[in-house]
This record gives sequence, C-alpha cells and structure tokens, in this order.
Amino acid sequence: MKEYPIEVERPFDVRQVELAIEKCARDLGLIETMRGTLAKYPGCMHWHFRKPLVNGTLEVTSWPSNNRLWISVQQGRRAKWLEEAVPSMQRGLQNALKGVRRS
Repeated sequence: MKEYPIEVERPFDVRQVELAIEKCARDLGLIETMRGTLAKYPGCMHWHFRKPLVNGTLEVTSWPSNNRLWISVQQGRRAKWLEEAVPSMQRGLQNALKGVRRS
C-alpha cells in the first residue's frame, strides 16, 4: 500500500474535512463506493472512490483523534488513472483545507 499524507491545520474541523474530501472527489469525477471506519484506526472515517467503468480505487482516511488525513492506494487496487487522480486529490484537499481549524 502506498500512502500520501495531506497537510491540514491541527486540530482540524472534522465535518469540514469530510465535506472537502467528498467535494474534491466529485470534482475529479469520482464516485463514492464506500464510507465507513477501519478497526486499525479507531474513530477514523474512511472512503473508497472509483472512476466509473474502470478498475482502481482511491482511498481516503481521516483520523481526527490523531490529527491525520491521508490518501492511499492498495497494491491490488492500482490503475493508470490513479497516477493523475492521487496528486490532484492531494492538491485539491490541501487547498480546500488551508486554514480549516476546529471551532
């Protein structure tokens, strides 16, 4: 698995981060196929995004209690389109989240 960290203000506003993730994915033409949690990261929110009609999955995890946000791509879920989508999502999130702090 390859991880791509997203820099955000610490601590961050959970709801604003979630909205930014979903908006950035939509702006890239991605479809949300899963939203849930991961036992490995208690209290996290985890998404799977796909491009219509092709293989590959872009994953995003927000873990507020540890002030972490990252994109990941699993070895078995790689696809050519991810080479462009991952840096675009990373830039989009960093720009959308500049100055977003917990209120």
